[in-house]
Amino acid sequence: MAKRMPVPAIVIAGAFALSSLFAIAFATPKDYLFVEGRIYCDPCRVMFETKLSQNIAGSKVRLECRNPVNDTVSYSIEAATDKDGKYLLAVEGDHQDEICEIKAVISGNTECSEIMTGVPGDRPVLTNNVGVVEPVRYANPLGFMTKNVSPDCVKALKEMDIVPVDVLF
Repeated sequence: MAKRMPVPAIVIAGAFALSSLFAIAFATPKDYLFVEGRIYCDPCRVMFETKLSQNIAGSKVRLECRNPVNDTVSYSIEAATDKDGKYLLAVEGDHQDEICEIKAVISGNTECSEIMTGVPGDRPVLTNNVGVVEPVRYANPLGFMTKNVSPDCVKALKEMDIVPVDVLF
């Protein structure tokens, strides 16, 4: 016959197991901040999004934090975009005294792979010491351009009241 465990021991073991599960479920990694963003394709080569822009899956982004005094890289992490062109970076540590910048590195679309030169990356604030409670920081969209301008861009830009469009093409 199997030996029965006393009821109080079962209750204590169950309570311990339940409290361990709650600790795991509600634990927040306080040493991490998260940066969400997305990568898009600019078929009009205007270096901003239009209605013709589409998100790019499989692109690579890089976050680098630099020491502002000697300009050395103190932290670096990369991520790839998902099927919707979105990425999530888990940034370890507090980077209050650093300049952190996210840049698009490699496009997941060979037809739209030209890096936008002259357009800075996004600079999220990666510290908990600025009054922001949420651990997620949202980055502005970053993009790549096609080699040739889509013929649909003239109409799209005119709809946006961007004039003179003829100068762009």
